[in-house]
Amino acid sequence: MKYIIQLLITLYCLPAFGQIPDDFPRLTEDNLENSSIESERTYTAESLFGYMNGGAELYLEYGFDRLVVYEIDIDGNEYKVEVYRMDDPEAAFGIYSVSVFRCDTSGLINDYSCQTDYQLQVCKGKYYISIVNDSGKPEAAGQSIKLAEKLQTLIQGDSFKISAFIEDLPAKEDITKATLIKCELGLYNGAYDWYDILEGVDNYMGLVLEKQDKSDIILKFKDIFSQTQFLETVGIRSRPEKNQEVNIDQNTTLTVISDVVVMIHRLR
Repeated sequence: MKYIIQLLITLYCLPAFGQIPDDFPRLTEDNLENSSIESERTYTAESLFGYMNGGAELYLEYGFDRLVVYEIDIDGNEYKVEVYRMDDPEAAFGIYSVSVFRCDTSGLINDYSCQTDYQLQVCKGKYYISIVNDSGKPEAAGQSIKLAEKLQTLIQGDSFKISAFIEDLPAKEDITKATLIKCELGLYNGAYDWYDILEGVDNYMGLVLEKQDKSDIILKFKDIFSQTQFLETVGIRSRPEKNQEVNIDQNTTLTVISDVVVMIHRLR
């Protein structure tokens, strides 16, 4: 009986230790100084639930491919490096955008990087990277930047561009935060202020642009039918003309940009 149990445990754990693809950005002791890689684990969509309890659904809804987790010791400091490969740059930016909160976004690594004393988060191409250190000391934060820079050099492909999502983008300096929503969990975690309008709405992708005194969301729907259904849920029974501004409430207005794109503007 004990051999059967051991076999079942082994089979259960196998997906978590899948092979790392050749094109995956990989850290090794050869390309890191004064380091010791204590462990290296791989998770696929099937085994992600075994790594994170309650958080896997968010990654899967955005479009998840693979995760490699490193436990690394550098000069006596411990680091956990998580490298998520998503289905596309939009999915990677989406996960990044709903994960960052109250951190330094001054561009330490690139335009999509955010750091606290204990964690550094970076998005590049199809990859979202989280690096957590155990001390919170300045030297550990600096080492986290070096780890992220090393990974960046190994990542090919363009990152998500906000300007590609919508033309005539507002001035970048006016935007305090951008969040990409691809699912209800993303909405709940990253743009809850819009939950009252978008709860239960399907077949869309949304880009939230937050500013000092207002917030805009651009919604791209799968088709005109999905857009029409949404307009009806917010009380608009007669389809507005393009670029016509319609009041939803005293603080919220809606504009139909095209047959599949809607912009909603809300004062804080």
